[in-house]
Amino acid sequence: MALREMRASLSAAEAAISARREGEYGRWRDWYRGDWFVGFPVTRDILRANVALMSGEAPAPGRGVVGSSEVYRYQERFSENFPFLYRESSPGR
Repeated sequence: MALREMRASLSAAEAAISARREGEYGRWRDWYRGDWFVGFPVTRDILRANVALMSGEAPAPGRGVVGSSEVYRYQERFSENFPFLYRESSPGR
């Protein structure tokens, strides 16, 4: 039963990725190609690995997970525009 549910989750993740890709056309083609904030591809990799392990197979290598510290470093350059979102650069500190 757990394996069936995991496969259903993987199928739903594939459908979500496919639906998102269908919205990419014209100049928006490959818009989500480098997405690492939402992490759909990472979620799919985790589901694939779990299905493989539950089936007794070796999981395929997955991509690295981007944590909150990497996202924060990406946003640091905007601290001058939005000082109250970044405690260390807020006025009065």
